[in-house]
Amino acid sequence: MGLISISGTRQVREIHFNELRSAICDLLVELFTLCGKYQDEDKIKIFGNALANDLPPRYPGLTLADLQVIFKNAITGQYGEVKAIDLPTLHKWVRKWQEGRPGFERALSEGLAGFHTSGSVHVNWSKECYKAYRTYLQKGLKVSDISHWLYDRMQIDGLIEMEAYRALIGKAAQYLVEEPDEMSQTQREIAKRMVVINVFELKKRQGIDELYRMHKDDV
Repeated sequence: MGLISISGTRQVREIHFNELRSAICDLLVELFTLCGKYQDEDKIKIFGNALANDLPPRYPGLTLADLQVIFKNAITGQYGEVKAIDLPTLHKWVRKWQEGRPGFERALSEGLAGFHTSGSVHVNWSKECYKAYRTYLQKGLKVSDISHWLYDRMQIDGLIEMEAYRALIGKAAQYLVEEPDEMSQTQREIAKRMVVINVFELKKRQGIDELYRMHKDDV
């Protein structure tokens, strides 16, 4: 796609809504032009507005340059034949791009840092949060599948409120009775893992596909 020059590394969550909507509309005009589709201005405005609302919470690490690459991939048939351009199709292209990024499958195949993982071990916890949430979306996770250190990373990044685990201390005590293999864990650590699972479930219901973004240095 060569009609518009898009550069920079600003993520969509960092761009003011009006600026983001305008840039997305420009990219959509280019997309319709190169696909030989009729450019319905009202439809482009509707799509631009919807994507400017939907993309930041679902794909916070996405950039406009990424979106241009996605549209280019679609035009060249990498996501199948372009029969129509509508919102479900646009979202499908973004999802396919995300899942096709280098290192995506390899990262998920590495497995997760479990509840026995020590905080003193060098672990990229942002990457672990990414892997855990993507795994949760694909097949679900149990409290025993994850580390409480995810909670600490997500709290630092504003995804979990301070001391949110306190509300689940009682449930954590019952969990210890049901899962004696985890007696080495404190109620606080278990409550933190419960909070992480609850946040994952909330974000899933909100339609959010990505909490953290994989970078080339993470894979």
